[in-house]
Amino acid sequence: MGDDVDTLVVVGHFPGLPRTALTLAPSGPLTDQVRDGMPTGACIAIATDAAWSALPDVLRGTSDPYGTITAVLTP
Repeated sequence: MGDDVDTLVVVGHFPGLPRTALTLAPSGPLTDQVRDGMPTGACIAIATDAAWSALPDVLRGTSDPYGTITAVLTP
């Protein structure tokens, strides 16, 4: 994926998706809501100014957080 991509949608399930969201955005006002558990059909939005090319380092734990959780939507 090139750095020119503006939006990415990832579909997953518990516990993988919330765990990934917290890896990318480990702090902020909505992280506790994600840590407390997500119901079926929930959606987590993360905003970032970082380039997509920085993502692999975040997932390996070798960089600063990637973004901020901006919304947690539940059905």
